[in-house]
Formats: sequence, structure tokens, C-alpha cells
Amino acid sequence: MSLLFRRRGSNASSSSQEEKCLSASEIQKMLDNAEDLYAFALDELNFASDSWGSLYYEGDQISAREAIDNCTNAFMQVLHQTQDHQRSQLHASITPKLARLEEQYNALPPIP
Repeated sequence: MSLLFRRRGSNASSSSQEEKCLSASEIQKMLDNAEDLYAFALDELNFASDSWGSLYYEGDQISAREAIDNCTNAFMQVLHQTQDHQRSQLHASITPKLARLEEQYNALPPIP
């Protein structure tokens, strides 16, 4: 696949700023990284859930939150690098994953 993806310019950026073009393989690498971060966030949520009631729970809950935030940021970067016609399809596949992470995090018991 030899399509190039163009990053949308920010309204605040100058008109002379060149938009960065990424190849399909670069976008795929970013997406693979985001998927890895998603799996890591799920693991961190499981660790936090398993450690409830122990001395480790607070740290595990914090680590889970950080992993979710890193995953979300990575997926957002991918979305910002894709063209409009691909963005909606990608958004539809990413949104349920991020919602699942947030639901699992919100279901964790509060820190005692």
C-alpha cells in the first residue's frame, strides 16, 4: 500500500508550515504501538484489580491510569495522522477500546 497520509494543520499554525506526510507503514507502526499500549493498559488494570486490599493497590491503580492515558494519547496521534476518509473508520474501531479501558478503571474500588 503506497498511500501517503497527511497530518491536518492546526488552526493556530502558520500557513507557511509544511504538513508532514507519513507513509502507510509509518502509520501502521504507530497503530501497532498504540495496540501494544492498549494490551499493556489491560494488564495494568488486571494488576490493580488483583492487588486490591494490598499495599500495592494504590501504586497499581496509578500505573493503570498512566497506562490508559499513554494508550489514549497514542491512539489520538494515529487519528491525527490519518486522512479524513480513514479517520472515521479508525475512530470507530478505537473508541470502544478506550471506553472499555475507562469502564474497567472506573470499576476499580477507591483507594482506602
